[in-house]
Amino acid sequence: MTPPYQALDLSFSVRMVDDDLAAYLEPLLAPFATDAPARHLYSVVDDGERFKSRYAVYFDGQHIIRTPDEAQALDYLLWHLNRAVVAESDRYLLLHAAVAAFDGSAILLPAPMDSGKTTLVAGLVQRGFGYLTDEAAAIDPVTLDIDPFPKPLSIDSGSWGVLSALRPSHDARFARFAAERWHVEVDAVRTGATAGSCPARLVVSPRYEAGAQTKLERISRAAAVLMLAENAFNFASHKENALDTLAAVARRCDCYRLTVGSLDAACDEIVSIVERRMVGV
Repeated sequence: MTPPYQALDLSFSVRMVDDDLAAYLEPLLAPFATDAPARHLYSVVDDGERFKSRYAVYFDGQHIIRTPDEAQALDYLLWHLNRAVVAESDRYLLLHAAVAAFDGSAILLPAPMDSGKTTLVAGLVQRGFGYLTDEAAAIDPVTLDIDPFPKPLSIDSGSWGVLSALRPSHDARFARFAAERWHVEVDAVRTGATAGSCPARLVVSPRYEAGAQTKLERISRAAAVLMLAENAFNFASHKENALDTLAAVARRCDCYRLTVGSLDAACDEIVSIVERRMVGV
């Protein structure tokens, strides 16, 4: 059994029978460690070689997946954890967005799946930015601050070339867990990278296009509000307050769309915006 963890409003622990899986997973979840007792329990069970789909994952005793592949069971557990955090943390307005931090402020990177959010936020953290999340931006509707959800970065094989420095350096017994996707601890990107709660000052919506020229385009705050709403996980449950919250966030921010053809060039563009803001240009 792992120690208890707190991810936004989700309190949980994980029970595993495989010592290798436990040794692999616990460092990934370390940023969520807490002393408070867990309210929810994940279980990863190995029913043995006599079963074709021998690995099963449970959440509070309810079966959620069965698979012949232990790495797939791990991936599904981490995916379900993200979903459970969103479901449990409805007091926040939650956006499908990565979030980096600079000088006590946040950069919201909202975009649909497969737009390159994780790759971009990893590149920014390598350059010294703070890390809040690569998946779900948690906006407090009262303070408008973004609270950290410092989940491990999930890096698909398409980004391994540009993020080669983040290749996990595990011993051989962990290789099976990273054959198709790297699960990268936040401190493996940059030690001490996890940032605290902070207000958004930039909104940059990335879209990766292979072979495209990297291009930053300023957009209106009204367009940014629409874009943020389109990427909200729980817009409907916050009703009319959701639009007010997003409008208030956008009023504080400079807002952009970013076509990403090169990670280095995309990071250069964001660094340039931040430097101009810091000198008041």
